[in-house]
Amino acid sequence: MRRIITAAVLTSGILGGVAALGSVAAQATPIGTVNCGSVPTGSKLVTTCTNTDLGPGTMNYSLLCTNLVFEWYHTERIGPTSTQTMVRDCGPGAHPILWGSSGITDYQQLLNNEYNDNN
Repeated sequence: MRRIITAAVLTSGILGGVAALGSVAAQATPIGTVNCGSVPTGSKLVTTCTNTDLGPGTMNYSLLCTNLVFEWYHTERIGPTSTQTMVRDCGPGAHPILWGSSGITDYQQLLNNEYNDNN
């Protein structure tokens, strides 16, 4: 009888531990982000983005140069959990005067689209 009780206690302890591990593994991981920054370097604008999400995303920048070269919302895809750099040259004798950069994961874009569709 003692062996049966010991086996039952051990079995319930092991199953409880497995269930606890299973519930931790089943929890969703938080969504990542696409973080971007741009730095003017001479005649160029160097934009670097890092995607911390498990899915792909989009990175973009806007640029105005002293020679009036204007690029509005240039976009490129970025892979999951990766870093990517875009370089745009304003041309000889010119340099960036206004710029901005941003990024978004596909998952966050999907959430934004669903929110906009429902409001």
